[in-house]
Amino acid sequence: PDKTENYFLITENYLNLNDEKNCLESFIQYEQYCKNDWKFYNSWGVALQTFNKWAESIEKYKKSIELKDDEFITHSGLSYALIKTNALEEAQEEIKKVLVLKPDFAPSYYNLGQIYLRKEKYDCAIDSYKKALSIDPNLKKAYFNLAGAYHLKGDIKNAIKYWEKSIEYDSQNPAPYINLAGTYLEDIKDYSKALRYIRSAWEINKF
Repeated sequence: PDKTENYFLITENYLNLNDEKNCLESFIQYEQYCKNDWKFYNSWGVALQTFNKWAESIEKYKKSIELKDDEFITHSGLSYALIKTNALEEAQEEIKKVLVLKPDFAPSYYNLGQIYLRKEKYDCAIDSYKKALSIDPNLKKAYFNLAGAYHLKGDIKNAIKYWEKSIEYDSQNPAPYINLAGTYLEDIKDYSKALRYIRSAWEINKF
């Protein structure tokens, strides 16, 4: 009973099966054996995030950090949950802790971009997304949001550039096609290109 790895295997197996009820009940059941294991609470936080229980995941991540405060992955998970609950200032502080522990962690620069975007600090968001991409060029979601930041700033040329880049990396995502269609329709008044992009989006997801 003191071999905590066994409990991880059980909970992670339920998580992989997308069995929310048994997964979360197992964490509750096995907590008594793992109260001093930061990894258990971090894993619990991940599971709660997977099932969109953001506020509850924050509690588990904070418990994990109480037990061991120098694991960048826990601070990263906590920062993401805080963003999802709109606690942006606290999330930004957690990201700072991540980047002290692991300065080249691209997802944290991406999350920082998300915070700046919500704060309407578009230049800061652009810099953060570009930093994320300089570390990990395959972080495809960053291209999409980088384009959005440029569009909100009023830089249509770069918005188009990065939505097209987003399509290069994720051609089956209809969102950049839809945004390009809207841009060509509303901003550029090129109706033939707008029609082409919306047709492409329709082919991917025949809604």
